[in-house]
Amino acid sequence: MLANAALQCQLTAGSIALTQGPNGVRIDARLRGSGKLIIGTLASPDRLDFGALTTIDVKAFADLSQAFPRVRPFKGMRVTLAIDNLLNERQTVTNLAGIVPQAYQPVRRDPVGRTVLIELRKVF
Repeated sequence: MLANAALQCQLTAGSIALTQGPNGVRIDARLRGSGKLIIGTLASPDRLDFGALTTIDVKAFADLSQAFPRVRPFKGMRVTLAIDNLLNERQTVTNLAGIVPQAYQPVRRDPVGRTVLIELRKVF
């Protein structure tokens, strides 16, 4: 039996936030470098190549009572728009033959892809 070699990749993350009081925007980015993993047996070795992956998440939030101070229902109300994986990136995985193994199909590794969330919060 061939022991699996360690998957080596670099992970870099960064974040920037611009806020003014209860309003603002936050951007998070992650870069995962490519890597290789040796699998299989001595008689039938194989290698998985993991492609680099960059994901960007954006979150914007606003206090509606500041934007509309004369509208009573907006008092204590906050709206947030969050987009995860803004560019809908997915990591590619191939073996030595250039085929994507069944367990590493994009729909299995990341079935959701990009996610958009709108949140409305009210403090009573």
